[in-house]
Amino acid sequence: MARARDPNRDNAFEMWKQTGGEIKLKEIADQLGVSEGTVRGWKAKDRWDERLNGTLQSTERNAPKNTERSKPKKTKVELPRHTEIENDQLTDKQRLFVMEYLRDFNATRAAMAVGYSKKTAYSIGWELLRKPEIQAEIKRQTEAMVDDLGMSVQRIIAEYMKIAFADISDVVDFGRKKVPLRDKKGNIVEDPHSGEPLTISMNYIDLKDSDHIDTSVISEIKEGKDGISVKLHDKMKALAALEKYLGYMTEEQRLRIEKLKLEIGKLQGSSAEDKGIVIQINYGDGQP
Repeated sequence: MARARDPNRDNAFEMWKQTGGEIKLKEIADQLGVSEGTVRGWKAKDRWDERLNGTLQSTERNAPKNTERSKPKKTKVELPRHTEIENDQLTDKQRLFVMEYLRDFNATRAAMAVGYSKKTAYSIGWELLRKPEIQAEIKRQTEAMVDDLGMSVQRIIAEYMKIAFADISDVVDFGRKKVPLRDKKGNIVEDPHSGEPLTISMNYIDLKDSDHIDTSVISEIKEGKDGISVKLHDKMKALAALEKYLGYMTEEQRLRIEKLKLEIGKLQGSSAEDKGIVIQINYGDGQP
């Protein structure tokens, strides 16, 4: 009996396709809970690159040889139906600009794609985006995209949002607590008058139970001679990835992202490093 096809196999391709092939296979693997090698195998076996470019051809056993006459023609990539713009308020060039802009939400590239020079593309692109009729059309098309592709795109956004807004307190408990005072041999020290155990206040960091942690925000957990260290995924990388999906987000989501970027910028200043947050959990022995 043939083994059922893993549904994650199709989900992985959708995630890769929605980013234009720019998302890393490791990120897909992490989000789907599979190995990077598995995703790489799916990519090769299912010929993602050819499917993305619209050139996947039949590989039937009796297919004609790739002679000059029988060479398969490259199929032009068809835009989704929601990009068939019929807005009478727009000129032909403006319609093309909207279609190009919807590919990656890059106004400069879209302006160049419809014929404007590299020198003027930046300013003209932003001038076009300020026109109310173009803004309305982009909004209408973006809403249609979310309707057609929403589940896969919104899932990617949700995953990156979790990483970007992850907090240390989601992973560990920390504070101060009283622990018994011990001597160098590890024995509890007692009050010479009352006989009660003496205590001292100590800082503590405890890793939360795995059942209460969203492990998708964790990049690495390892145990060494100094205790356990937990590394969270890089917030700045998540924010950079989210930039590609701004056109699919709500206004509230965009504002949250901008606010977080400003907060991180203030904390890190100009010396921001491309590293995730690392939490070191050391287990002391209660000695002063």
